[in-house]
Amino acid sequence: MNGVDRIIERIKKESEARVKEILDSASNEAENIRKRNEKETKKMVEKIKQGHEKEADVIRNTVISGAKIESKRIRLQVREDIINECFRRSEKKLMNVEGKEYEEFLNRGIREGADVVGENAAAGCTEKDIRVVKKIASALNVAVDEKFLSTIGGVVIRSRDGKIRVDNTFDGILSRNRDRLRKEVAEILFGG
Repeated sequence: MNGVDRIIERIKKESEARVKEILDSASNEAENIRKRNEKETKKMVEKIKQGHEKEADVIRNTVISGAKIESKRIRLQVREDIINECFRRSEKKLMNVEGKEYEEFLNRGIREGADVVGENAAAGCTEKDIRVVKKIASALNVAVDEKFLSTIGGVVIRSRDGKIRVDNTFDGILSRNRDRLRKEVAEILFGG
């Protein structure tokens, strides 16, 4: 199991515990809303019941439906918050990735970008990555942009005229794959 897999596994375990805690809290809140609405409905039904039995049923069903919809909305919002928290934690952990695995990631990013851009490619990176990127880029005959990127890690390879740009930063990769990753995270945390 490599470092990224361990990070993913740790994030998954932390997220599952957090998911359970938040879902339990949301379920309790939804149940309280339902009970409160049910009490209000019963009071309204008793007042109307004297001569308006059908009207009371309609109102009761409307209130209960509203509570169910509100409950579902709360649960969906909690799920969305949990998924967003997973992305925030992942980004935080990616900020601290280093070592051989990360150097290989940078190497692959520079190579792939240079293949797309061709000659006159320039690599941009964060200040913390400049030493490693210079070493890799010089071996690949790729220039290094001295203007640092504001990103959590990775590289951007661009043509010197700026017409072609390949974003191999963690931010760019997460952004391009966010919908797919969001579905996968939801599947892992909440099942089918």
